[in-house]
Amino acid sequence: MDSSEQSRFDELYLRHLRMLKLQGKSDSTIDVYARAVRRVTNHFDCCPDQLTPEQLEVYFGHLVDSHSWSTVKVDHNGLKYLSRYLYRGVITEKNILAGRDGQVTFSYIESKTGQKCYRTLKGEDFLWQILQHVLPRGFRRARDYGFLHGNAKRLLKLVQLVLRVMIKTNPLRPRPFFKCPHCKAAMEITAFRRPAWLSG
Repeated sequence: MDSSEQSRFDELYLRHLRMLKLQGKSDSTIDVYARAVRRVTNHFDCCPDQLTPEQLEVYFGHLVDSHSWSTVKVDHNGLKYLSRYLYRGVITEKNILAGRDGQVTFSYIESKTGQKCYRTLKGEDFLWQILQHVLPRGFRRARDYGFLHGNAKRLLKLVQLVLRVMIKTNPLRPRPFFKCPHCKAAMEITAFRRPAWLSG
């Protein structure tokens, strides 16, 4: 690896260790997962974020021949963790179902119902939806990991209990109401409409 790629790997490696600690992994698990990342990096002499699925398939085939099955399993879990927590995108490739005539069809899980839904958008509208999740250069998304994750409320309460931190809940502010331009009475909201430019 050249110096720029080595510095990128060093940053990635330290970030990987931080994420493992924030997830509450034991020291032994952190050690074997970190070893898995170092092993695949040394094998290809490049940063792991540059590897393709085909390269990893060849690598694990080689690993099965040269190491024990437990090593293969641990390395697989370590790299799986790395890809899950550091390279998770807004939408996975398998959820993009079709792209024809400037239209993109994709599937997603509706957060309120947990049901799988399908949607078709113009290509430019689909890209706009994706770009809303892209962080500006230099920013890091911290809320997806450890006790800051949305599904880690119990862990967050435990951290607050251990640190003796009491966070007061903010009272809900009353929603402002809109006045009728004629009678000046409060209007009731009955529906919302999406912007006309958004397709699908």
